[in-house]
Amino acid sequence: MKPDGPSQSGSQSGSQSFLFHGPPGTGKRDAARALAAELISEGSVDPADTERRVLSGVHPDLSWVEPRGAHDVLVDDVRNQVVRQAALRPFESERRVFVIAEADRMNDESQNALLKTLEEPAPFATFVLVSSAPGRLLPTIVSRCEPVRFKPVPAARITELLEAEGVDSTTALACARLANGNVDRARHLAAGEGAQQRAEAEQAVRAALAPSDDPDWVIAEPWRPLLDRAAKSGASAEERVFEELAERLANEPKRGQQGFKREFELQGMPYLVGYALPNLYFHMSMAYAILRHNGVDLGKRDFLGAI
Repeated sequence: MKPDGPSQSGSQSGSQSFLFHGPPGTGKRDAARALAAELISEGSVDPADTERRVLSGVHPDLSWVEPRGAHDVLVDDVRNQVVRQAALRPFESERRVFVIAEADRMNDESQNALLKTLEEPAPFATFVLVSSAPGRLLPTIVSRCEPVRFKPVPAARITELLEAEGVDSTTALACARLANGNVDRARHLAAGEGAQQRAEAEQAVRAALAPSDDPDWVIAEPWRPLLDRAAKSGASAEERVFEELAERLANEPKRGQQGFKREFELQGMPYLVGYALPNLYFHMSMAYAILRHNGVDLGKRDFLGAI
């Protein structure tokens, strides 16, 4: 989980703005919090206690901003929690650190609100933007940050991490190979619902490998549990979006609720699509990866195409 790029803290490298980017599950958030802990604890009377509070997210000199539910990173959050706060001196430490997680979910308005703060930062402020899709950020934002790239985590390293967390070696290795460098995904696959997902994928693979006539194989629908799980995940995501909408509408005046509702649904739809479809294709590609790993030529039995 070591990033490419400078290992120095912001005060040492001279940069005050960083862009931590790379595939999901490669430790970007953990690294952002660790950097914040290092910077804020410098010069502290009790560095250990300061670091503990930063890592727990309760230190007043750490501001952590991320999307709210199905929404983007809201412009009000950027203005109130970053832009305005970045002009105020630290409460306890000599530095303040501002982290924007999933920074690529800032819309253009949010990014433009942040731009001048990145251009002319206060001497005590450090900014860390965390993103798995830096191409969605405005070039003006990217150009003002020092890029730090995180590579996919090697399967051997993921296996070690899982074994250290109590996962048996066989399961740890299987999950690490399926996770494609994503530690969070490997942890998910190792237990609970994730373990059930692996079992369903294995069932589909075994069905694909079993000798049978193609019509019989299609009728058996060995991929059906994967599709059902993806549909369930999509329905759950939709339910969360509309629960949040109902809660927000309860705090809005009746006049103008329709416009608010339309805006909310437009912002929530990418979340639904971005949650349900990758969920489906992850399940299917996991089974497909097992087949390819075993050197199987699917030919007419390509169940990805069969659906």
